[in-house]
Amino acid sequence: LPFPACLVVRAARALRPEDELTCTYIEVRAPHFVRRAELESTWGFECNCGRCLLESKVWTADPEAGKAARSLWRRFERRRKEGACSEEELREIVAEAERLTASALSGFLQTATEEDFQKEAQSYRNAVGYPNSSSPGAFTALRDLLLGSLWVAPAWELAFGLQDVEIWKFESIFQNFTS
Repeated sequence: LPFPACLVVRAARALRPEDELTCTYIEVRAPHFVRRAELESTWGFECNCGRCLLESKVWTADPEAGKAARSLWRRFERRRKEGACSEEELREIVAEAERLTASALSGFLQTATEEDFQKEAQSYRNAVGYPNSSSPGAFTALRDLLLGSLWVAPAWELAFGLQDVEIWKFESIFQNFTS
């Protein structure tokens, strides 16, 4: 954990006092393909929660963007482990992640149906303005959701180690998913 004495969670929906909270098996901010592989190799199951199903459909809509996103994530992880990811490189990675996410999301929103928003993903339906999911607001809401969980949080966490960091373009996206 980046902050060992603190556990911070974000709910995808409003919680009631009687709701049960559980801890995750994996790092939930990792991309879908990383979460899926870790769950299968470590715990022996494939997650079928609404979020994972929705993200799978989004990235399946543009296989080339999905392949490039996996490559970009591996680059990010390698540079992070080396401790050699500069602010400029981090900005480039996040900008490319935004482009790839937008590409996959464009394909998904052209064919999205109500069935794509099942289980926990129903809470995203209102955020994206479904059934009018081709609206600019829907695109922005889902893009920010995907960027927030896939790229912004890990990049933001890494940025804490950088000196003299200015306010980045994606700060508002990050704040949307931490408030």
